[in-house]
Amino acid sequence: NAVRKSCEAVLWAAYLDRRRASKSLTDTWYRLRHFSYPTVHIRDLNESLLVRFGISSRMVRKRRRLITKSPFMNTTLLRVFLPFATGYMLGYMVRTVNAVIAPDLVAELGLSAGDLGLMTSIFFATFASFQLPLGLLLDRFGPRRTEAGLMLITAVGATIFAVSHTAAGLITGRALLGLGTSACLMAAMTAFVLWFPRERIPLINGCQMAAGGMGALLSTIPVANAAELIGWRGVFWVVAGISILVAIMIFTVVPERTGTKKVGGLKEQLSGIGHIFTSPLFWRIAPVSIASQSSFIAVQSLW
Repeated sequence: NAVRKSCEAVLWAAYLDRRRASKSLTDTWYRLRHFSYPTVHIRDLNESLLVRFGISSRMVRKRRRLITKSPFMNTTLLRVFLPFATGYMLGYMVRTVNAVIAPDLVAELGLSAGDLGLMTSIFFATFASFQLPLGLLLDRFGPRRTEAGLMLITAVGATIFAVSHTAAGLITGRALLGLGTSACLMAAMTAFVLWFPRERIPLINGCQMAAGGMGALLSTIPVANAAELIGWRGVFWVVAGISILVAIMIFTVVPERTGTKKVGGLKEQLSGIGHIFTSPLFWRIAPVSIASQSSFIAVQSLW
C-alpha cells in the first residue's frame, strides 16, 4: 500500500505536468526498484488511475522496456543470480560426482557394491527428507540466510568425506552433503521471485537449471582430471573450500529483501503443508514427477 500510494503521488505530479510525465515515471520506477521494491510493476497500479492521468498503455510498455534495461537489472543479476547459480552448480556436481570417483573409492577402501549404493542413495535420502523443513525455513528466514547456513553444512560434509577411511565415514559425509545442498535450487527460485520481475522469472529459472547442468558436466572429465592430479580426497577439500566461499558470498552479497509479508507461526505453516497434501491437483502431478525424477537421478548419479 505504501508503494502504491507513492506511485499514485508521482502519477498525479506527472498529470499536472504531462510534458515531464515520461521522465517522472522512468526515474521513479528506477528508484523504487533500486532501493526497496524490486518486484513492483506499473501494471500493479489501478488501470483507471492510469487512464485518468492520461498515461497510455503504449507509454507503460515503453517505460517497462527502459526499466528492464536499467542498471539495476545488471546489479541484481550480479548480486542475486550469480551467487545462487554458483551454489547450485557446486551442489549438482557433488550430487553426481560418485559416478566418476567410484572406481577410486572401491580400489582404495574396498567398498562393496552395497556400500557404494548406500553411499550414493543416502545423499538423496537426506536431500529429499529435508525439503519440507526447508520450505518452512525459507518462509521464515528467507533464501539468503537459509542457503548460506546450509552451504556451511556442505563444507562440513565434504571435509568428513575427504578425511574418511571407512564406509561409515563416507556415508556420513554424503548424508551431510545431501542436507547441505538441499536448498541450492529452491532457495534460488525463492530469491528470484523476490528480486526479479515476473516476466523474467522463466528465463532466470532456466538459466539456473543450466548452471546445474554445468555442474553435472564438471563432475565428469574435469573431476576425473582433478582426481588424477590431487586425488579424490583433494577434490573434496576443494569442494569444502568453495562451499565456504559460496556461503560467504550469498550471505554478504545477496541483498536482504525487506517489506515482505510476515510469516505466521509454526502451526500456520504446518497447516499450509497439510493443505498441499490434501489438494487433488498435487496428487495429479506428484506421482508422474516422482517417477520421472527418481529414474532420471538414479541413472545419472550412479551410472
